[in-house]
Amino acid sequence: MRVLPPWPDEKLMAGVTVTDTQTGAIRAIGGGRNYQKGQFNTATQINRQPGSTFKPITAYGPAIQYNKMSTYHQIKDEKTEFDVNDGWTPNNFDNQFRGWVSARYALSRSLNIPTIKLMEEVGIDKAEEFAKGLGFKVPDKGFMLSDAIGGGVGTNPKEMAAAYAAFGNEGVYNEPHTVTKVEVPGEGTIELTPEPKSAMNSYTAFMISNMLQTTMSEGTGTAANVPGVYLMQVKPERRTAGIMHQTLGSMDTQRTTPFPFGQVTMKKIQCLRRQKIYQNRFISL
Repeated sequence: MRVLPPWPDEKLMAGVTVTDTQTGAIRAIGGGRNYQKGQFNTATQINRQPGSTFKPITAYGPAIQYNKMSTYHQIKDEKTEFDVNDGWTPNNFDNQFRGWVSARYALSRSLNIPTIKLMEEVGIDKAEEFAKGLGFKVPDKGFMLSDAIGGGVGTNPKEMAAAYAAFGNEGVYNEPHTVTKVEVPGEGTIELTPEPKSAMNSYTAFMISNMLQTTMSEGTGTAANVPGVYLMQVKPERRTAGIMHQTLGSMDTQRTTPFPFGQVTMKKIQCLRRQKIYQNRFISL
């Protein structure tokens, strides 16, 4: 039995949003640990870099949607200097390169170099278009290559939960909401439920979901492969599926589940592998 370490300290703050994957209805929000000390909602009001959770949104999703990329598409994982400012030479989490790898392998191992190359290949404009379809606002200056690995624009658990839910809903995006209608006595009913929007082709949603499942079975998420939580592709009648994508320093895990989708962010997270404290990371449930 694996024993988890205790919380780093009593000051750890977390925010969580749980949405219904099929409708976008917000089922639960946790925005702080003590509202008597402050009303700031860490589930909806923060603006944090999403890290590796952005990879399917800015790189792999657009590559499948617009370039018809297969999951076996080959990308070379190697030391690369990208044409950003005076030259940008990012690295992978373990400071190692693996040569030619498939897109499925690169995502399941959360490799940075292949991900950035994919975004560069499909085009930043396409990445922006794909992200907009999932409810994200693109800044006036646009995306940068660093957004491929979640190192640019900020977001929050509510936005991320809604975006990832589309992968489990056959590519249909639902704006997260808490009010569906208002009934005014003598004046009728005002419908407020947002209209569903097609954010991507159903095959894109399926392929991303399937690639993320590989992370749990053989990638960096095997340590978080919880028995009893489904890994199979969900059927249409069980479309309350979501994708879990957890970022714990070097640990990225994804899972398709028959439950509403949730997104958590924490101000401090203890990495189980490196025993370090990582700030402002996203975790999905």
